[in-house]
Amino acid sequence: MPETTIGEKIRKQRAIHHLERNDLSKLVDCHIDTVEGWEKDNVPPKIYNIEKMCTLFNVQAEYFHEYYGAVKEGAYVKKILVYKNKNKLSYKQLGTLLGISESTIKRIISKKLILSFKLFYKLKDSHIL
Repeated sequence: MPETTIGEKIRKQRAIHHLERNDLSKLVDCHIDTVEGWEKDNVPPKIYNIEKMCTLFNVQAEYFHEYYGAVKEGAYVKKILVYKNKNKLSYKQLGTLLGISESTIKRIISKKLILSFKLFYKLKDSHIL
């Protein structure tokens, strides 16, 4: 069974653990339509759902996608700050560079706001991560 996408990985783990979609939805406490959306790669799972599946399937967050590992470990915060300081940028300048507001940058650094997939890729493309 292929496992290139997050959805394929979830389907594979369900199969390995002999779980139906309904079983998984109950175990991670979400609606069956949500699981279907993940498996069809229509919507990525939230980090708290990934953490539940990691425990259930005995896998690391990175198994599903490097984004989840980055968010779980929180190492991206240090990398953002190193980049900001190395380049002598203000929060406003860094936000402008990334196309987000100064307050969003501050909330991400303080971990009051979870890094989105979109911003994760922006940070990677900018060689910040």
